[in-house]
Amino acid sequence: MATFSITLALLGHGEPYPEQPAETTGWKSSIGSADWTIVRATHSISNTGFTRHLAW
Repeated sequence: MATFSITLALLGHGEPYPEQPAETTGWKSSIGSADWTIVRATHSISNTGFTRHLAW
C-alpha cells in the first residue's frame, strides 16, 4: 500500500474531505498514474494564512 502526504498553503475553501478521490499532476508518472483516495484532510487558519494537510 502506497501513502502520500502533503501540506499546501492555498487560498480557497476547505473542500477536500476523507474518502474523496484525489488526482495528482506534475509528479513523476508512478505517482500521477495511481488511484488515490484522501484518508485525512486537516484545514487550519492562523496568522500565516489558510493551510490544508492532505493524506492519501
